[in-house]
Amino acid sequence: MCELVGIPYEERASFLAAADAALGALVTLEEGREATHQLRTYMTALLERRRRAPGGDILSSLVRASDRGVTGEESGVDEESVLAFGLSMLVAGYRTTTMFLANAVLALLTEPDRYDRLLGDRALLPTAVDELLRFLPVQNGVTVLQARQDVTVGGRTIRAGEAVLPVLAAANRDERTFPEADRLVLDRQPNPHLAFGRGPHNCIGAHLARAQLSVGLEALLDHFPRLRLTGQPSAWEDHSPVRAPLTLPVTW
Repeated sequence: MCELVGIPYEERASFLAAADAALGALVTLEEGREATHQLRTYMTALLERRRRAPGGDILSSLVRASDRGVTGEESGVDEESVLAFGLSMLVAGYRTTTMFLANAVLALLTEPDRYDRLLGDRALLPTAVDELLRFLPVQNGVTVLQARQDVTVGGRTIRAGEAVLPVLAAANRDERTFPEADRLVLDRQPNPHLAFGRGPHNCIGAHLARAQLSVGLEALLDHFPRLRLTGQPSAWEDHSPVRAPLTLPVTW
């Protein structure tokens, strides 16, 4: 993520703890706000550095596009958007993925034949990743949306301007769309899950997240072919958008 976004890897200590805290990981609300402020200050300074010394990374490209807008050329990118993008990549692109991988490994090892099946058939990885995304909640709680016009859903009318709180994790367990929805089926196809949202609310990092999860799981299979659980997690992260085990006792 550092290389892709344009963050010096040796500076990771400057933002890793703050990225955890910004997601609410084991901190108070006030500490989370302070962490967000720290990240914003760090990213603002980094954008200025990329402006002075651009590279071949995403932030450098976005800074150039933003500067074209300042000079009168139409770029469609403003400084605040670049800052917000950088912050989201720092937090969502790193922390959310690591927490989801922890959940994915736990789900695969709970029934060892799942892990062994992936070990013997790497071609299953793309469908397995999508099934894990369907099966495991990518985030706790709900996303708050607002109806732009009157719409009827399930026999109820939602008026324009009213709040809508869809629970994507519940939609991903809908038996009408996913037969045996409470089972992890590694070769499930089709799999129109909503882990990344849909339409204009589709996660802009969906392709990146799929790649990260695939690479992470394949590396695990390569290095630890005999990986097995020896117990259950003794501690969980419950205060951030993704609930994940903080410990995972294994043998390899």
